[in-house]
This record gives sequence, C-alpha cells and structure tokens, in this order.
Amino acid sequence: MNKVQLEIYAKSDTGVVRTANEDYYGLVGKNNLVIMCDGMGGHQAGAYASRLAVKTVSKMYASLAKKDFSKITKDLIQKKLGLASPLIASIRLANRLLYNQSIKNPELQGMGTTISALSIIQDQVIIGHVGDSRIYRYRASQLELMTEDHTWLNELILDNEIDEIQAKNFKNKNVITRALGLNRTVKIDLRIEPIIKGDIYLLCTDGLTKALNDKEIKRIILFNKNKFNHTLNHLIDNANIKDGSDNITVAIAGIKNISTNKRYPVTKLTLKAVDNRTSRIENKIVKQYLSGLKKSNQLKKYLARLTEYFKF
Repeated sequence: MNKVQLEIYAKSDTGVVRTANEDYYGLVGKNNLVIMCDGMGGHQAGAYASRLAVKTVSKMYASLAKKDFSKITKDLIQKKLGLASPLIASIRLANRLLYNQSIKNPELQGMGTTISALSIIQDQVIIGHVGDSRIYRYRASQLELMTEDHTWLNELILDNEIDEIQAKNFKNKNVITRALGLNRTVKIDLRIEPIIKGDIYLLCTDGLTKALNDKEIKRIILFNKNKFNHTLNHLIDNANIKDGSDNITVAIAGIKNISTNKRYPVTKLTLKAVDNRTSRIENKIVKQYLSGLKKSNQLKKYLARLTEYFKF
C-alpha cells in the first residue's frame, strides 16, 4: 500500500457575537480522516448534532466491518467506487443516528448539521459533503473550491434566477437545502481524485467564508506558506475582524510526502438517498451500535461527553 505523510491541524472559535459554538471537528490521524460540521436547530440542538455527527463518523469509519460498509454502499460497489465506501457509509449512519435521536427527543426535533469530510486512502482524496461547510484545495498557487454549497442562494445562482447584485443583497443566504439529520436518508456529494505532494486541503464552516472571500483566503495561505498553525490563526483572526458574527472553524491537511503519483480519473457525483432496504440495514447497524455501547456501560458516558452541559 502506498504511504502518505500528512500534516493536520484544526481550530475552532466561537466568534465575537455568539456565546455558544455549534461547530465541531474531528481529526483521526491514523485513518487520514478530517471531519468538519456546523450544527443547526438552536444552540443546544445544533451543538449536539455537530458533535454526534463527528463522533459517529469517526467511530464508524474506524470500526465498522467491511461487509457492513458494502451493504450500505451497494450503489458505490456497482459503480466500482468501493474505495469511498467507509466514508460514505459512515456519513449515512451518522445521518440515521441523528434522525433517530431527533424523533426520540422533542428537544432535538429539527436539529441537523452540515458535514464536509475527507479521507486519504493510498494516493487519492475522497470527499463527502452535505450542506455549506466547504473544502478547498491549494495546489500550484491556485485555490480551488472542491465542494458546492447546498443553499437556497446557491441554487438560485446555479439556475441563473438571480444576478450578482441580487445575490449580494439576498437576505436568506444561510438557508440550507441539505443537511444531516433532517430526513431518514440524505443525498451526499462525492468527489474522488488523486493527490500530489504539496497539496493543501482546507476545510471550513461558513463563519469563515461569510467573512473572507476566496482571494483573501488564498492570500493568507500563501503568506503563511507551510506554517499551518499560523494559517489557522491568521484566517480566524481576520474573519473575526471583518465579521465574527458566526462560529469559525478551520482545518488544514497538508500532503507532505507521497510514495507515488499515479493518474486516476476524477470522480464527481451526487449519491441519491438510499432505498428502503438499505435504510433498514442502516437502522439495524445503528441500533446494534447503541446496544453495544449500552452493554459495555459506555452509552451513558458516551452520550454524556457528547451532550456536555445539555440536558435531554
């Protein structure tokens, strides 16, 4: 198996206006996995959703059996994209768990979260995306947006229903059209492509992109070069100075070294919500997952860590 050397950093800031942080991130170095979530549904429910999503994706990705990944991602297997099965299956299971929790707890009804996650397997990056948290790639002095915002505003722009001036003055810029936890199943954007040495992947919540445009983000990355901790602080400080009205979370994954650079085709597609049979399998795995935690006396501690000061 080809070896990849990564350097990963992340930081989250509440911003200068809000008192609670509904963003959450996860770094799983041994699996080359980075997860970024921005919760919604009120301070408590939003923060709970983002934390539960990150923890579930991290856990499922690391521990779920290959046969279970395959059951949940038969659509990928058919397309010969099995490399993406662990990430996509984990996101689907997180969606299912969030949805189930919202049904059981009235306080959590309507909760949801964005998710932008990337994993690096061998010499390819795999991106799973729902919502308006973003993933950028900085390569050869060029910054490229790797994800597409799932917002009402972006849909209007893509359909040419509004122009640039109307978009700037659009009042409902933060209306999300797709998120984890709102329905039993969810559509997920998938992107797979080869990495090269020197690539920098930047994941962020919309607290950053509402304050800084792509040119400003690029300038800060270029200014700090490979000092990724400095880059994080610089981005967050500038976002707080220019806006600061929302939580700001940023993660950076830099490709320091790679043993080979093969050429693979770039894959970009939107995975449809799964069918009823697959949905039942998801539900069964989630129940087994929670049952296993309960039997090992970890469920109470696990949920307590997630909820922190929340009371349900």
